[in-house]
Amino acid sequence: MTAYDFIFSDNLKHRLSRHFTLWIIFCVYFFIVNFVPTSAADFTSAKAYATAFHKMMYIPVSILSAYITAYFLLPQFLLKGRYFSFVILFIALCGLNLFNAFLITKLYVLMKQ
Repeated sequence: MTAYDFIFSDNLKHRLSRHFTLWIIFCVYFFIVNFVPTSAADFTSAKAYATAFHKMMYIPVSILSAYITAYFLLPQFLLKGRYFSFVILFIALCGLNLFNAFLITKLYVLMKQ
């Protein structure tokens, strides 16, 4: 596989590779952003890494939202000039994301008890 094929090909194998690569990079970025050491000792502490890893449970909501936006909202509403509908549905999707994050957080708290 060449870089050109990876970037521009419509071949299913290349498309899946691009999506998989995107989400792997996103997961690494998300982990790094959520790894907030409070001292130098946190770099060797398993607890600090575990805390950042636990925050990754929100990633499926991000993935689902990205695909709903890219493959439904953008082509069906924004690109067709139906801006008001797009904004309303996008706000509804954001609200659904908040609700899902709330449920995931409650589930996480229940599992920690």
